[in-house]
Amino acid sequence: MIKCEANPPFDSIARVREISDGKVGTLIGWGGIAWGAGTAAGAVGVQPGSAVVDLYKWAQRALDRGDVAEFDKRLATFIPWITLWIANVELLVAIEKEILFRRGVIATSYCRRPTTGWDASLEKTIDDAMAFINSGDFSG
Repeated sequence: MIKCEANPPFDSIARVREISDGKVGTLIGWGGIAWGAGTAAGAVGVQPGSAVVDLYKWAQRALDRGDVAEFDKRLATFIPWITLWIANVELLVAIEKEILFRRGVIATSYCRRPTTGWDASLEKTIDDAMAFINSGDFSG
């Protein structure tokens, strides 16, 4: 199993399948922003960050049932946030820590002073993500 960080990952996924005769599976990186299309290209899963891993599992369960429409619907719920956050790796790390803090997983979101910050529109995406996470049961 390998993780593909190419963006977009499709050609890399196909090449890995080709040169390994299908023996090496590929996980989607980059926050899963190309997960839907990556699955169609042959990826076997996603390796996300830890802050909202339950949302990725929620989407995966739909895919495991073969319900691609539901999988796509679930991705459409949270991948737009990830897409905004991953535009800058420092920003992604800072927001992941903020969400882990707000979820009670870590005691503080501070590890070191980030080299970037976020504006009110990105703060709203964090608030929206937290409201969605706090409102639901992602077991099904």
